[in-house]
Amino acid sequence: MIIKCPECGHQVSDKAPVCPSCGVEIAGHLIKCSHCGETYLKEEGICPNCHHSEAVSQKSFIESLPKDSRQEDGEEQVVEESEQPINTTSEIGSNPAMTDSSSYEPVVSTEVDIDNDEPIAIAEPILAETDMPLDIPEEEKKKNNHVALLVSFLIALIISIVLVFFYKQGTTSRNSENDDFIAAIESKDPQVLQKFLTDYPNAPIAHTDSVKACLVRLKRNNEDWATVLAINSREAYVSYLASHPNSPHKSEIEKRLDELDWAEATAKNTEESYLGYKEREPKGAHNKEADELLKKLLDHTASAEDQATAINAIRQLLVGMNTKNKQKIAGAVASSFSFLGSTGATASNIEEYMRNRLYQPM
Repeated sequence: MIIKCPECGHQVSDKAPVCPSCGVEIAGHLIKCSHCGETYLKEEGICPNCHHSEAVSQKSFIESLPKDSRQEDGEEQVVEESEQPINTTSEIGSNPAMTDSSSYEPVVSTEVDIDNDEPIAIAEPILAETDMPLDIPEEEKKKNNHVALLVSFLIALIISIVLVFFYKQGTTSRNSENDDFIAAIESKDPQVLQKFLTDYPNAPIAHTDSVKACLVRLKRNNEDWATVLAINSREAYVSYLASHPNSPHKSEIEKRLDELDWAEATAKNTEESYLGYKEREPKGAHNKEADELLKKLLDHTASAEDQATAINAIRQLLVGMNTKNKQKIAGAVASSFSFLGSTGATASNIEEYMRNRLYQPM
């Protein structure tokens, strides 16, 4: 039952060993006055409110009765005198009618007045209330202390689990934000970067600034790319690629340059234009077409006189090789030509070939 501490007035359980506010002992040290209901420490002896003492002796009770209710000379007394205080607890325990109540009505007994032969009422003492706290055994106190410690430990454990949960949740959130930041920067996609800013409004300032700066660069690059597309010239594409070597449009620019060079070569339709295309675009998509057109151009440009000149030069070269005549060999070939798969050959290379391989002595 919750009561007010008689020392400090704070609410406390009547089963508590001590008051948590002032430290005064509670269980087994309280008495509830049967007259006014005031709760006080039994060490005080009497009720501080009505000054009633629960340890009322039978003698003092008899003395409080009217004189005419006392026994006359030589006759049996109505109530025996007793110097022992009334034990209200034992009387309550022996009276079945009073075991389930905290306050009781006074019991009235009747005696016969000898002079008038009429019954008179004698008020018996009012029993003390039975909800007076009893002394708690030491083992019970230890048990209560153990329960309090167990409850405190469980509360601390629950708080720790909650704190760990929120800490892990915060750590996971931070890791997720960092991973998404790296992915957004590496993507170089304006939509992905903008989504990061939307999903993480409270991201670190360094991450937010980096994403915004990347968006500004991408916007500027897009504007430059739009300008290059509008110009659509070889010079514009080459200049853009030089200033943006890691541009995502690099492969597209290379394809556009290939098409521009091929368009220029076909527009001129000359041997020089096709050879120039093959030189600028060694891996161009139109190299095979250039070879076919070059073959056709060479077939139609050789005249009969040119063919006769070429035949005579070859014949003179073969005669010079067979006769080992250096002058005929030198007169049949140019100062620099291709020989045995090597460019830049001269007549000396042919003489060396004849000496070391063609006419090697047996």
